[in-house]
Amino acid sequence: MKRSAKVGSALNRLLEGGEETGERIALDLNVSPQLISHIKNDRRTMQSDIAKESITLYDNPEYTMDILYEFSGGMTSPVLRARILSSIG
Repeated sequence: MKRSAKVGSALNRLLEGGEETGERIALDLNVSPQLISHIKNDRRTMQSDIAKESITLYDNPEYTMDILYEFSGGMTSPVLRARILSSIG
């Protein structure tokens, strides 16, 4: 397992859910809003202890799987995302 990883895309997906804001995440994780912004834009890596805390705080299976994929160095399967077909035929 990595000690830190770039998880900007995972954090952006969590923020796109609309339930959380960067400021709220910073408060929940006891870090600065600037750090969350830097992580979100892949200018900084997320440390493993912060990632572990974020997984326990946010009940979002896709976010959890994205974080695990990044920290495992690709040893776990990525989250498969696809558009749902409305009709087959």
